[in-house]
Amino acid sequence: MRSCARVWRWAVRDVHRVGRAGDVDALWSRKCCIAESARIEDWRRVRTSLLPEPFTPGAARTETAGAPKVVSVAAMAAAAVSDNLGDMSRNGKARPAPAGGWLDADQERAWLAYIRVQLRLSYEMNRQLLADSGMSLPDYDVLTALSVADGGRMQITVLAAQIGWERSRVSHHVRRMSARGLVTCGLSAADRRVTEVTLTARGRQALEEAAPGHVDLVRRMFFGGLPTDLVEPLSEALESVYANIIKQGSLPPPVDWHPGVQGGAERRR
Repeated sequence: MRSCARVWRWAVRDVHRVGRAGDVDALWSRKCCIAESARIEDWRRVRTSLLPEPFTPGAARTETAGAPKVVSVAAMAAAAVSDNLGDMSRNGKARPAPAGGWLDADQERAWLAYIRVQLRLSYEMNRQLLADSGMSLPDYDVLTALSVADGGRMQITVLAAQIGWERSRVSHHVRRMSARGLVTCGLSAADRRVTEVTLTARGRQALEEAAPGHVDLVRRMFFGGLPTDLVEPLSEALESVYANIIKQGSLPPPVDWHPGVQGGAERRR
């Protein structure tokens, strides 16, 4: 159970840093991810009609106008390299390529798998919370972060770093939550220049009532498709990715971030 909680905590943190469904401010990044996935899928369909190979187990199966053809992922990756080197736009100029080169076949597979899981799972979590508890997934993220803070209180800038949002987005969202009585917003007693967000009794009760249904969905949809022997490796992989995002990203690290130390302060994940 602890391993499941660990892998879920890091999966959710990665989602925070990359983008999530049900989030208007992150909609553009989600559309870009979807567009990139669609672009790669369209490219695969075109390339498979041009690169026939003998059938091998695990290869991607496609169909042309005639008989079905099979193209291995390795062949498609090789085609991608030559395609990108000679890829020209309509005006005759070479299209720009990433400074570090395009993703290889294994990286592409891992990235698309992550994006597909993230988008679908975020949608399902948001849908379940709205249907069962009347709160959105962003609401749940804010309440969860506040519930483990000292006194149920956080400065807006600290809360933003904790859940991976921009400060302005947190400010707007907690004001809407304040109107529903889930949190309060006010100046800090210690520093009148700082705005603090405090979890109310109503907000804590709403979180406690929503948590069981949320956890049930996580167990069913996430861990239900994850073999037990892969929980630990996935935890380590997500922790490594999260540490790299913290190191290279633009947001400050959360208050409970301790490099090299596994786990964290969050609960109900």
